[in-house]
Amino acid sequence: AGSLLRMGRYREALRSRAAALQYRLLERYMPGSYQTLFLAAPDDCARISTCLAQAVECRPNTVAAPQDFNAVLQGEEIRLLFVGTLNYAPNEEAVRDILRDLLPALGKSGVRCKLSIVGRHASSRLERLLRETAQVEFLSNVDDLAACYAQTQIVLVPLRAGGGTKLKTLEAFAHRRPVVSTPQGVRGLDAVAGQHYLPALDAVQFAEAILRLTRDPALVERIADAGWSLWHARFRQS
Repeated sequence: AGSLLRMGRYREALRSRAAALQYRLLERYMPGSYQTLFLAAPDDCARISTCLAQAVECRPNTVAAPQDFNAVLQGEEIRLLFVGTLNYAPNEEAVRDILRDLLPALGKSGVRCKLSIVGRHASSRLERLLRETAQVEFLSNVDDLAACYAQTQIVLVPLRAGGGTKLKTLEAFAHRRPVVSTPQGVRGLDAVAGQHYLPALDAVQFAEAILRLTRDPALVERIADAGWSLWHARFRQS
């Protein structure tokens, strides 16, 4: 609802908020016979109050290991990646923030970049905007993300809303790619800012983090390795 509101889609935001309230009431007061309710993020487990189950436990999301490992490529043109289902409001908001604010900020700094947006179900308006932006490669139907990660230097997770843990972040960790993210993009992962990812809150901070990574190959390796180690230790699909 917050993402829709910030994008100016007020009726959709109101409907989303009303639906969320209905589910919250059902979740809290409707009795159920389940023994255990599993949630992916510890934050959600701590906040929930429910009659649906006798107990609430955390079972983290996991991501399978990539079949092939590709080292981070170096080059004059920076390859950036965002992955997400694009009819999900927080993902659409993130993409619009990138196009409206981040790409111009990078352009002012003199950085040459190519941004890949990978995601299905974009609205016709968003798809047109993506295809008309010169620096953007829009891929709407990708069955195997490995090739996208192989060509990527930095993964962006500029989310401002959403729940659970973010599979896009875990996938980036698993593919050993450095991540620049808002706190929302790493929620529930116990990822440490500056160790497992570079933190950013707005376009200026995202641009600064990207510039740091482009100028410091050792930092790229350190952040990528730390993210991979976190995924391997706690979120690797067995």
